Amino acid sequence: MAARRPETVEQLLTPQQLSSGQQTDYGLGWQLGTVTLAGRLVHVAGHDGALLGRKVASLRIVRESGLVVAIAANSPNADTEALALQVAELFSRPAGQ
Repeated sequence: MAARRPETVEQLLTPQQLSSGQQTDYGLGWQLGTVTLAGRLVHVAGHDGALLGRKVASLRIVRESGLVVAIAANSPNADTEALALQVAELFSRPAGQ
């Protein structure tokens, strides 16, 4: 297995620019954004899978902590993105909270 290079990971998680110069919230294959977890604003990368127009699988990577959360559901009524962020919130809290 090839070793991952930090500069390659950084390139994948860098917002891309349109030919107009407008910056997007999308890296190379990843949706990028910021969310508040445990009272801190953190960078999150992820991707969702959909069925019948609803999210049924979500992957979220919290770059600062190295936390990765994957949620899959067998129902189009599950909000897997919200569930992934709720799990990330639980694991981002200091011990004892």
